Amino acid sequence: MAATVAHYPKHHGHDNAGFSMAVDFCNRLRLSVTYRKALAWISSLHGKANKWGELRDSSKIKMAEQAIKAGIVRILPLISAADKTGGLPMAGWDAVVRVAGMSTRELGIDQEKLETMPVGNRASFILQKRVEALGGI
Repeated sequence: MAATVAHYPKHHGHDNAGFSMAVDFCNRLRLSVTYRKALAWISSLHGKANKWGELRDSSKIKMAEQAIKAGIVRILPLISAADKTGGLPMAGWDAVVRVAGMSTRELGIDQEKLETMPVGNRASFILQKRVEALGGI
């Protein structure tokens, strides 16, 4: 009898648990920091990547920012496609990555305004500008 989605096991929370397991695994094998960071973040982000079409633009941008930092921009969509039935790509990923990598100057943010803003408000302000920029693409 062929397995169906209803027969698949459920492993709730494995993406978050996998982060520390990936770090431990890479440490045990004495792999480079680059590999350790990449494997840990792939483990952490793949579940959210599998729900790409359901995410808000702000969540997509945050994921792309982390993928840039972790060096997994090209592999994350491949892992996601391989991990789900139908293997659909993360539509618009390249545009989201482009916006996530934009500088504050490219986003049209007034540097003086940003510097006078409370430090705790800056990240959300920049994220909002990224969301606006993504909407314009």
